[in-house]
Amino acid sequence: MKRFKAIREKVETANLEEIRVGYDQLGKAVEAMPADLIGPQMRPQWFEVAMLLRNDVTEGREVNSMRDADRVFALTRQHVDQMKAQFPLPMSHDEMQMPAMANMDAPPEVTEQLSGFVAPYLTLSTALAADDLNAAKQAVEPLHQRLAGLPQIVSDAKTVEMWSKEKRDLSEIVASLLKADDLAALRGAFALLSEQMLSLQRMFGLPTDQSLYELHCPMAFEGRGASWLQSDDTVRNPYYGASMLRCADRVRKIGSQGEGE
Repeated sequence: MKRFKAIREKVETANLEEIRVGYDQLGKAVEAMPADLIGPQMRPQWFEVAMLLRNDVTEGREVNSMRDADRVFALTRQHVDQMKAQFPLPMSHDEMQMPAMANMDAPPEVTEQLSGFVAPYLTLSTALAADDLNAAKQAVEPLHQRLAGLPQIVSDAKTVEMWSKEKRDLSEIVASLLKADDLAALRGAFALLSEQMLSLQRMFGLPTDQSLYELHCPMAFEGRGASWLQSDDTVRNPYYGASMLRCADRVRKIGSQGEGE
């Protein structure tokens, strides 16, 4: 999806004006999609995704800070993921990391590099749920160190190519976490990190001995909603902490290779 790719590039360069233009163009692309070309059984799903994307466009056209832009983009990525999973649209993996390529057999080098992210992620989530700013900041450093210590994998394998792209995205998100100086900023970046972790889970599976659960809070970020991962099903909302610790409308156990259980 070229419009999504354009927005992603502008988010990476922190160009607010171009991000707003990108969302305006995305809105036009969504409106131009002829619903009558979609089979009647799939139209309800399309109308749902189109509504979510229109909401993203409404917010994206008015973002006034990179914190807001990062938050809206995380949701847009989630909604494009949903669209890709439901509709066999002809998009290249360069334009979007395709859920259709999920559950790939990752070579040992990729699996080894993916290991070591779950534990510090869960520590960060727990700290945010406890409203503990210092603990949350400390939890970011192991993520940073893990990424900084990963060597480049020399391979022409498609899986390695995709992991390299995802790793760059992950590095940018962790950089945002390192810059965050309050809980609000940390939570905004954590939403991006959570979407990235879920994307990695769908593509490769996250190497871990722990069970993983996907949870979703419908109230986060002024009702836009956000997801996260936990190692158990007792809701500890990292986006609200003590004020709404048990807020979640979805708790789903997922398999180690990205399959729902």
